Amino acid sequence: MSDSPSLVLNNREEWRSWLEDNHSTKKEAWMVIQKGNILPF
Repeated sequence: MSDSPSLVLNNREEWRSWLEDNHSTKKEAWMVIQKGNILPF
């Protein structure tokens, strides 16, 4: 895993907004998808 900052995005709209704002300046993004009613780590 890289040293990139973690993002907490709650829905598709937030993800798309982040991509629009950062697609040309950020090298990478790590996406973690929560399944069901499981609490995050």
